[in-house]
Amino acid sequence: MDAELQRAIRLKEKLEEEWKGKRNVNAVDVGLKYVAGKMTDQIAIRVYVDQKANVPPQDAIPISVEGIPTDVIEKQEKFVLQTLERATAEEDTSVTAAAGEIQSPLSGGMAIGPCRSIRDRRIWGTLGAFVQKEDGKTYALSCFHVLCCDSEWKRGDQLTQLSREGVCTEGALVGTLADACLRGNFGLIEQDVDGALAEITSKEVSWEIPGIGRLTGPADTKPGTHVRKVGSATGLTYGIIEGLNKTFTVDFYDGIGDVTFTRSIRIVPDPRHNAKFSAKGDSGAVIVNEKNQVVGLLFAGTDDESVTIANNIAEVMQSLRITGFGGGGDGGAH
Repeated sequence: MDAELQRAIRLKEKLEEEWKGKRNVNAVDVGLKYVAGKMTDQIAIRVYVDQKANVPPQDAIPISVEGIPTDVIEKQEKFVLQTLERATAEEDTSVTAAAGEIQSPLSGGMAIGPCRSIRDRRIWGTLGAFVQKEDGKTYALSCFHVLCCDSEWKRGDQLTQLSREGVCTEGALVGTLADACLRGNFGLIEQDVDGALAEITSKEVSWEIPGIGRLTGPADTKPGTHVRKVGSATGLTYGIIEGLNKTFTVDFYDGIGDVTFTRSIRIVPDPRHNAKFSAKGDSGAVIVNEKNQVVGLLFAGTDDESVTIANNIAEVMQSLRITGFGGGGDGGAH
């Protein structure tokens, strides 16, 4: 991470609480500055307001802070988890209608979810990628709210793919829940992570993600980075990392409630390729840069699907003790 970006993030963290107390302000982050409605390549501390208006001097946002420009953005956003929910297969034939053939080998980008129902619903998300740990076993990486869902999860829970042959038949089973982390609730509470791992014991796996290829390891990132992902809902899409470190709250499932994140990655669609980057069902997809390095784990977005949110992959790897991504590149993000 370059020095200017680090300095902008430190200033944002220092000023956030003070500025959120100003009139109309609802959020603060660091990202690319907009001029006349168009995104530039300039790093700014961005202040979101309910409405742009003339305010008393004590509520005004300065044009810059210690040489870092500011950007006042008129926007209110609601964030939601990007899983797909359907009634259980026995009660909703649309589950069968939406299903495909059993996938073999397993690969990143496919649909995955728990066998157990949650409030008489099936929860589906995306198997992001296969990863390695020091024990030498193969694990599938996805989100806590995809594989665990609620506070009733336990290690060993069976996980399944979406199949016409039935969601939890022997052939459709993917693996078992091995580990999980959710900020402030499960795992290492200091990490800003919504992640989980499934142990794969009897299925053949492909280390290549269709449309992306083999992953080359983790990487740090910054606003302006062009990225891609393959999700079970929207497939291969392209985006641009637009912002970092916006504090926001999202509602999780039963027994958990609201969870607040502070260091996530904010992604907008690349209009040259697609109108939106993700939708419900894409939670768990890995976000990669142009070198096929993993930079994030997709887990949420705005309710209008205009913005996608991902965990920083370095924190995901630390929380779940991941050492590599199969195609090479073990160790921490760089």
